[in-house]
Amino acid sequence: MSKSIPREFIDKLIEMSDIVGIIGTYVDLRQSSGQYRSKCPFHDGDNVTTFSVSPQKGIYHCFKCNEGGNVISFLMKYLSLDFIEAVEILAKEAGLQMPEQDPLAKEKSNYRDELFKVMELSVRFYQRSLNSAQGLKAREYIDSRKLSSSIVNEFELGFASNNRTDLFDYLRGKEIPEQHIIDTGMCLRSDEGGAVYDRFRDRIMYPIRDSKGRYIAFGGRAMSQNARAKYLNSPETKLFDKGRSLYNFGSARSALSNQSCLLYTSDAADERSSVDL
Repeated sequence: MSKSIPREFIDKLIEMSDIVGIIGTYVDLRQSSGQYRSKCPFHDGDNVTTFSVSPQKGIYHCFKCNEGGNVISFLMKYLSLDFIEAVEILAKEAGLQMPEQDPLAKEKSNYRDELFKVMELSVRFYQRSLNSAQGLKAREYIDSRKLSSSIVNEFELGFASNNRTDLFDYLRGKEIPEQHIIDTGMCLRSDEGGAVYDRFRDRIMYPIRDSKGRYIAFGGRAMSQNARAKYLNSPETKLFDKGRSLYNFGSARSALSNQSCLLYTSDAADERSSVDL
């Protein structure tokens, strides 16, 4: 439990929250014997309804993977949110005013906001770079893959030049603290405390968002055939948890809000699978 929010507020929020209605927004619940059941959204591999929601107790539980908790922990797990973010969503839904955070929690929240700012600036910088003279080769490659300008704009593709410190110099020019830039994974320091340099160079850049649409990471496709890695992703950071992030999940969920499942294909296995939404 977070020390920044009074226990009384959390208890009231949980009591006011419709756990069935909220979880039912993301999981196809079916009523059975006073409880609501579904396939578990937290593990794969079977079609058994092991996931149960009890409105009387205000909890959910999966009898197979043992995942369980209250409405707050569900939002944290399912949407990859931290505690404060999940509480904010529920408070807005319930029409409650969030209490003031203590100084330490507020400092942590401000720090995350700064990291999100770095990512936002990086997206815009790469977009401008793609449309500049140095992005010509990248634009030609994109054209050769038959990607329309609308697709490029929709997915906010960009380009990282081959210059060692282009992004770092730009962000420092915006008075972004050096450590904040490093903490996002966009730049890194050379061994033994040397100079800071850009992680992504000479790559077409694909922004990665979280479930709330905020930029948290990048994927980069190398332009050179001699690059060590054809594709390079951001490292894990305070914003980016690889195991809990799915590319374009927010947009897909919004577009398919009236559907019961999503069909996807796996190139490696050459097979199709469906995922309940």
